[in-house]
Amino acid sequence: MKRNVWRAVLGAVCLGSLCAACTTRQEIRITGSLRNADGATLICYRSVGGMFNSETYDTLALQADSTFALTLPGGEYECFNLALYGKKKLGTLLTKGGNIRVQLDGQSEQPMTILEGQDEQLMWQK
Repeated sequence: MKRNVWRAVLGAVCLGSLCAACTTRQEIRITGSLRNADGATLICYRSVGGMFNSETYDTLALQADSTFALTLPGGEYECFNLALYGKKKLGTLLTKGGNIRVQLDGQSEQPMTILEGQDEQLMWQK
């Protein structure tokens, strides 16, 4: 009888460990390209710990082909503002997680276009 109890406990522990290992943590990954920046620095300011709390500012490094990538923890809705430092606000993204691909244009009337993403909302700021 004791042997069966220990097997059941061991089986439950193994099953729990397997489930925990298979669970992936949701993240937000924003990738994209930037055109017509005229040498301005691309910045992202976002909410910290929820979309109505304080903000943090980050400079996004551009690759030689003018692409960028940003990966952050997801799970809760976050608000991301992208801008050309000292020049122009490009737009605001509201997302909970997943992969988002955007195209940014510093001279366009609508400077941000979502190319890929499921439930993202895009808000314009003039």
